[in-house]
Amino acid sequence: MKIIVLLSFFGIVTNAFRFLPNGITRCLYLYSKTDLDTDKFFTGRWHVTHAKNGSRSAVCREYTASKAGGFVELIGDGYYNVGLKRNYLQVDCRGCAKKNQFNQFTLNCTQKIPSSDPYRFIVDFGLELTVIETDYDSFAIIYMCTMFPQLGSFFNDDLLILHRDKRMASYPDPQVEAFLQAEYKFQLKSFRVRDNNYCLNLSI
Repeated sequence: MKIIVLLSFFGIVTNAFRFLPNGITRCLYLYSKTDLDTDKFFTGRWHVTHAKNGSRSAVCREYTASKAGGFVELIGDGYYNVGLKRNYLQVDCRGCAKKNQFNQFTLNCTQKIPSSDPYRFIVDFGLELTVIETDYDSFAIIYMCTMFPQLGSFFNDDLLILHRDKRMASYPDPQVEAFLQAEYKFQLKSFRVRDNNYCLNLSI
């Protein structure tokens, strides 16, 4: 059950986004936007509108981003499908605002079920975030790779398309398709797309 909950945060499933035919044994080092303005990216709300291999609820994710004192934060609180159940989970990821040597942001994340019980479900995991492309005001293309120390050398990843406006799941920014085609030969029609009606029902 813990594995399912962990993998549900970014919508990362066992059939993950992979360039390597036999899967990954480490996070991939992808092209990163070299002139990224962290003040503009790590602010406000981002909605996941497309996922290369995420579940149906994965494209219902919404992240609140912020930056302060040399650190960045992503909050992904919300409803998550865990098996046949729907759970509200608090998810908080924090890390240094400077990229590591692989042009990734290294974040430490905590995922928990809200409760006053001292024995409540709490899981810590690592996240490597690569901001591949963004115009800050409309869209972002990101690569996320999670690491679970409690499971040994276990990595999983996905390629996500974010928009400031969740309605753009139906008409994504044309720059997204152009970039995916040029960089990875991907077409958006091969991605899972956000269903806003389904996402709305998750919180009912």
